[in-house]
Amino acid sequence: MLKKYAHAEICFKSCAEYLDVFLKENVPWESAKSRALLTAAIIEYAKPFKKSNAVERIDDSIIPSEYEQVHKMMIKSRDKYAAHMDKHGLDNPEREFHRVQVIKRGAIIYIDIESPRIKRNSIEHIMRLSTILQEKAEYHRQKYLNKYKKKMFKCKGSINWELKIGDDFCGLAPIDPNQVTNIEWK
Repeated sequence: MLKKYAHAEICFKSCAEYLDVFLKENVPWESAKSRALLTAAIIEYAKPFKKSNAVERIDDSIIPSEYEQVHKMMIKSRDKYAAHMDKHGLDNPEREFHRVQVIKRGAIIYIDIESPRIKRNSIEHIMRLSTILQEKAEYHRQKYLNKYKKKMFKCKGSINWELKIGDDFCGLAPIDPNQVTNIEWK
């Protein structure tokens, strides 16, 4: 439960932060930055609700009833546009998605790829939902983390902990600093 809710809390927070950057920087709709921020927000939002080999999914019952349509739209956007480019199951399956377009705006001609973009008037609603879900996940994460605090405070210095869930061990185990993984591409 700790791992599941800690993961969800971070994902919902990331979703809201991507959308906040999009609004604060007034990112142009047709820019690569717009596509990156909005796609990242969609994916981060959906992660906790998707099957994973690493983390259990959270149940849709966490969604407040007034946000059910927004939730469904975000999951559908992730499943059909962002992750799989799948036009089956959409309202208009004849329409292509991810098609390459040549766009002329005045004297400027540019190429764009159709991609999931959240309407500006929906962004604040999605941010509120993400914040509500982040707070719910934080509550559950904190509740389960309290069970491990005594063990953690007995250790001196700074330590990274790994939450391990397996057949032979379930709990927090210190990580050797030389074994911390940072994924970087050169």
